[in-house]
Amino acid sequence: MPDTPEQLLNLVFDENSQLAIEFYQAYGRALSAWARIETNLGYQFHSITNTRIEIALPVFYSARNFNGRTDMLGAALKNSEVSEDFKICLRAAIKKAVSYNGFRNLIAHGQPALHFWPGQRQKDRMVLSQGKADEPEVWSTLITVTHLLNAAHNFSALAGLIFDVGDPSERLLPQLRALPALPHSSSEAPE
Repeated sequence: MPDTPEQLLNLVFDENSQLAIEFYQAYGRALSAWARIETNLGYQFHSITNTRIEIALPVFYSARNFNGRTDMLGAALKNSEVSEDFKICLRAAIKKAVSYNGFRNLIAHGQPALHFWPGQRQKDRMVLSQGKADEPEVWSTLITVTHLLNAAHNFSALAGLIFDVGDPSERLLPQLRALPALPHSSSEAPE
């Protein structure tokens, strides 16, 4: 057994430990909330194209990446007959989703690792790294459980707003603008 926290860096961890369970729950919440964003964008594509759902969703998901899907949705929105108010709200929601997508990619492609640094909270010892968790200059880029919980909260809020795009813009736009610029930060997200 290693004697120091530094020796524990990047060791294989016990996936049944409480630390790992909390990490994977936060990880699952974040990815599940992201899936709701994509699902709700797909339903908006169905709505604005006025196409049967069994046709609209396969077409929407035929784009192999998120940017392709949002480009397809944007093109459909531009040429749709929905109200200008609806267009403004959906464009703002798409813009926010696109801005959050980079962080979603870091979550999806990150490598789980144990990590220790001075002053770190116990629950944040499990992190996602891009393969370099042992280099001090990248410590600030590690994704912690707190980051995952914040992202889950913000992804979920955005998914709900995308679902509600048909509501009046005077209600939705301030809520979209109130979402944090960085999906893993928020004073309102759970600690």
